[in-house]
Amino acid sequence: MSPSLSSFQRFEARFYSATASWLYDRMVVSFGFRLLAGRLHPKVLAQGTGAVQAAGHRPILDLPVGTAFFTLRWGRGGFVVGADIAAGMVEEAKSRADGRGAEWLSTAQADVQRLPFRDRSFGAIMCTNGLQVMPPLPLALAELGRVLDHAGSLFVCMITFPVGALLPLSLSKHLPTIFKSHRQVLAELRREGWKVTARDRSRLALLFEACRT
Repeated sequence: MSPSLSSFQRFEARFYSATASWLYDRMVVSFGFRLLAGRLHPKVLAQGTGAVQAAGHRPILDLPVGTAFFTLRWGRGGFVVGADIAAGMVEEAKSRADGRGAEWLSTAQADVQRLPFRDRSFGAIMCTNGLQVMPPLPLALAELGRVLDHAGSLFVCMITFPVGALLPLSLSKHLPTIFKSHRQVLAELRREGWKVTARDRSRLALLFEACRT
């Protein structure tokens, strides 16, 4: 694990690694998503289909790939690089891809703040249930923008607990992304040079498609 990671990032990576093979899908993908975001699964799969179409013949970055639960359902027909900060998630995603003969999915352990990819490497980026816990958001958006082709699209699904909507802006602007309202997240996206071209919501989940301006 990179020595440059923050304490939170180290904890996050270890937690997800430890739960990758036996807990994550059951507690987060199956139970948590339905509880907090209702019928989220079809919306995520629709975003994945959109990413494949938007990428054309270019590779797609799926970050965080998690266990590849969604990736293996939407990614066929494209070439996908599944990246995650958690080594255990990468190993689980690779094992599942190998088990299904999904040669179109490759995996890599990577930190969103220092992605090991060249500029404009990807025709589309999928970011499912990850952007809200990638600190700091401006740096994550900048790095995603660096590796995304100028004509590419970013597809995001994120769940937040918007306590920031109840606080004065002077306080809420300092909150981690996971505690910001959907309006605050979209406003920060625009400040960082992104244009939202489509958006949707499902309970606490915000889904959007964006491109660089």
